[in-house]
Amino acid sequence: MEEFYYLSQRKDLLPEVKEIFDKYFRQFGKNYLTVFDNLSDTKKDKLLKISFFYYWRGWKFLQSDDCAKTFDRSAVLISLISVIETIMSVKHKDFYEWYKSESNKKSSNVEILWNDYLEIYGSSKKMREFFEKYLDKDDKNYLINNIYCCLKNGQKNYFKEIRKIADWFYAMRSEFVHNSEYVPIPDGDYLMIGISVCGKYYFFEEYSFKKIISILEKSVAKYFFNESLPNIRC
Repeated sequence: MEEFYYLSQRKDLLPEVKEIFDKYFRQFGKNYLTVFDNLSDTKKDKLLKISFFYYWRGWKFLQSDDCAKTFDRSAVLISLISVIETIMSVKHKDFYEWYKSESNKKSSNVEILWNDYLEIYGSSKKMREFFEKYLDKDDKNYLINNIYCCLKNGQKNYFKEIRKIADWFYAMRSEFVHNSEYVPIPDGDYLMIGISVCGKYYFFEEYSFKKIISILEKSVAKYFFNESLPNIRC
């Protein structure tokens, strides 16, 4: 029987769901309680879990005028990317165990099987799926049209595809988590800034830290809103 620790703490954790996500749920036409009550217990538990994590590892400090002295914006963004990774994750299965069950069904080629395994359990693939499915069209265009690196001939090389933007954000998270590499994220609004990720220098035009955070928060809200729709009565 599945245990729902966070759901058992519903009374204490729901205020955090309200503070972070209610404004986005209302944009979609429902309030946070309507969305929450129409989720499965598994999704309720996950919403409470990620809200608690993100609230105390970033969101709360962004609301403070003294944020610059109390919390680092890079950590806020990494926390939000980790939230996305969490809600898109599937129950992990060791590659060897999966390989034993699949090798006789499809192929004995390990490379092909590894790619098949990543299609199911790979975190970067899930990140791309999230960006493609839950970001609004205008938000996708904002990111695609504003981030680029410079080629040797000086030309701007834009990502052009939202899945590449997803890979860029995931690379930030991986550098921070796996390689202890700090990715400085500036506050405020700029006509142009530079951000170094994985040893490459990228430029971000019409940069707005709050807009980036809002885009990702709204997309997380959209994920849970969509999960609640089958159970909502009009």
